[in-house]
Amino acid sequence: MGATDSQGRPFRPAELDAQKAGLQRLQFRLLHEEPLALSVSFLQEAHRELSGGVEKLHPGELRTGEITFGSFYGTRPSLIEGELAALITTHQQQWLRCVAEQQVTPHAIWVHAELIRIHPMSDGNGRLARALESWLCWQGGEQAVIYPDRQRYHAGIARYCHRGDLSLLLQAATVLE
Repeated sequence: MGATDSQGRPFRPAELDAQKAGLQRLQFRLLHEEPLALSVSFLQEAHRELSGGVEKLHPGELRTGEITFGSFYGTRPSLIEGELAALITTHQQQWLRCVAEQQVTPHAIWVHAELIRIHPMSDGNGRLARALESWLCWQGGEQAVIYPDRQRYHAGIARYCHRGDLSLLLQAATVLE
């Protein structure tokens, strides 16, 4: 979790504490949720929890304005719900096969990258995507991943957003042990 919001404004200590507590509550809740429960409302609830009630993060609200991050434009607001529905459908179609073939981690990284590409929220998309990625790994019986090199992580996200190529993001991921 960064010390600033997507506009570069620093979070106050109380806001950071609220977000940390929200992350803990969300992680505990996710331990009891099945991956096939993924839905738009589930994403909104997860974002609401993760935001810790910090209003400037617009907890649980789908984005209504245009947004850029890095060198990429987020999905147009009018297309967000449709793109999320496509992501969820693909996830649900692939989940059981990924578990059976022990390919949960690449699938979870793909879900993470797709959420970042769509950028459904005004702020907190990275935090939400990484939390969901960990959830999918845990639920699939695999170790969660982290991205210790922020530059490699951002390069991997950029490559995926521009080309649909997940290879750099997969290389940037380090499995927790």
